[in-house]
Amino acid sequence: MKGYNHLSIIERENIAKFQAQGLSKREISRRINRSHSTVIRELNRLKEEYSPSKAQAQYVSNRKNTGRKSIFQTNPEAKEYAEFKLEYDRWLPDEVANRAKLKGLYTFSTSTLYRSINSGVVNISIGKVLKFRGRRKGKKMKDGRGQIPGRKFIEERPENANMRKEIAIGRLI
Repeated sequence: MKGYNHLSIIERENIAKFQAQGLSKREISRRINRSHSTVIRELNRLKEEYSPSKAQAQYVSNRKNTGRKSIFQTNPEAKEYAEFKLEYDRWLPDEVANRAKLKGLYTFSTSTLYRSINSGVVNISIGKVLKFRGRRKGKKMKDGRGQIPGRKFIEERPENANMRKEIAIGRLI
């Protein structure tokens, strides 16, 4: 099954252009390579004369209202409960979500609560919520572990050793 693509502003402008030329709705749909029902719905969507810019603006407005709303957007009591427990009782988001579910008050996940805090739906600072604000990086210790004392690098080797004319027995090069 082929997926559905929404009409673009260019397709809406073509619909308006072809409609102004007096073409039928089926002919318009053939020319923009869309289903005739899509064109009919698009032309019937606006109450007044069809305008591509108004149709696009209405499309963008309708898209903003799609999707499932968070429990904190639809249930003000759940939002107040979460804000109170986070702010005054100093609970972590895990504790708030699990206790609400355990008591049978509200059902929401920890990630939902974090998303709502980050988006500003739940009015609390993320810094106040987290007890640990990330890992602290330790200082790098400069000790001699794993190092050979008095080592000599290969670049410091004498030329005779590179020529292999001299054998070094029992002494460091």
